[in-house]
Amino acid sequence: MSLVRINWRPDARELRGFGATVAVGFGVIGLALRFWLERPQASLWVWIVGGAIGVVGLTGTRLALPLYWAWMGVAFVIGNVISRVVMAALYYGLFTPMGLFMRLFGEDKLRLKRREGTYWIDLRDDGADTRHERQF
Repeated sequence: MSLVRINWRPDARELRGFGATVAVGFGVIGLALRFWLERPQASLWVWIVGGAIGVVGLTGTRLALPLYWAWMGVAFVIGNVISRVVMAALYYGLFTPMGLFMRLFGEDKLRLKRREGTYWIDLRDDGADTRHERQF
């Protein structure tokens, strides 16, 4: 089950937004290829493909629907895979070692170890019973 819902029947406004996003995104990727990685041939092809998809998307017509569906399908799959990889990396890279270190050094923050046969925790009595009458 996914938390993201894809609109498989976009209106013209959403298709134009898709076209603008693709044109800008591919333009930035092309700039990175051109100046950062020094790959002018690859950047040219990225600009051509991104420009073509962007222009078709900016029309907002039904001609852009197959491109939109393909893009959203690929983005949905990539997003699901990446989110699971990031969550696994957080769990096994951060929370598991932290729990192991806490167990190694005897920490019991949740007070799961039973002490003296009961889970009851005695709180200190400061004698201020009236503090509960006017809480606000």
